[in-house]
Amino acid sequence: MLKAYSIFHIPPNGVEVTNGEVVAVSNSAGADPHNAVAVVAASALTGMELQSSTTCFVDQNDQIVIKTSDGSATLATSPAAVIDGLIDSIRLGGNYAVFNTGGASINVNQFDGSGSFAANYSIAANQATFTLANAVTRIAVNLGPVTIVDAKGKTAAATVAINQGAWANFPLSNGTDAIASNGETIAVNNSAGVDGVDGTAVVAAGALHVNLPASNAVVANAVGMQVPVTGNYTNTITPTVSAGVITGFVLS
Repeated sequence: MLKAYSIFHIPPNGVEVTNGEVVAVSNSAGADPHNAVAVVAASALTGMELQSSTTCFVDQNDQIVIKTSDGSATLATSPAAVIDGLIDSIRLGGNYAVFNTGGASINVNQFDGSGSFAANYSIAANQATFTLANAVTRIAVNLGPVTIVDAKGKTAAATVAINQGAWANFPLSNGTDAIASNGETIAVNNSAGVDGVDGTAVVAAGALHVNLPASNAVVANAVGMQVPVTGNYTNTITPTVSAGVITGFVLS
């Protein structure tokens, strides 16, 4: 008895693939191959499944999540750029930047955007630390303590007042401290704090003096004075002052 056989011819550019067979899958340039398993159902190749869970396909503009090194926090989500079958880059949006330890310095501006101060940065555990590059530049905090020093080296405690990123003033901390300007009017009292007259502040090289008006003079206890005395004493003695000097007394 003759037996009948069916003969199947595979085209020269074809290949036979069985279900579960391992096949290398490459990119469009025929490079970067990865092993995949053929899936055959009903005599048809229905797909190729990558074997490694750490391998995937990425399309142009697929959104890639960028996380910290330990994967605990998401830093950004950005599109992938694919060129010639390979990921060319993950392109961050314009409102993101990448910092690397040992990178170039960065400029730090004030609150209102004015002023520019050079700073260096370092990265540790995905956290950036900025250090001012200039030893004569410092960050000031509102209500922070500061010491005011005059030209003579005398100090007074004060606090920093900052508004909208700009210096507002330096309020003195102690009510017993004051700032005097040259030409300012200052009350001069006796030791009991009374009988005051207005004097004029004279500030030079950080030192303060107060000049009395020409019609006032300073008299020390028990000082000897050789000035003329006129009139007859009843109950009043009136000094005569000229250019800040007592020039005589009138009795009455």
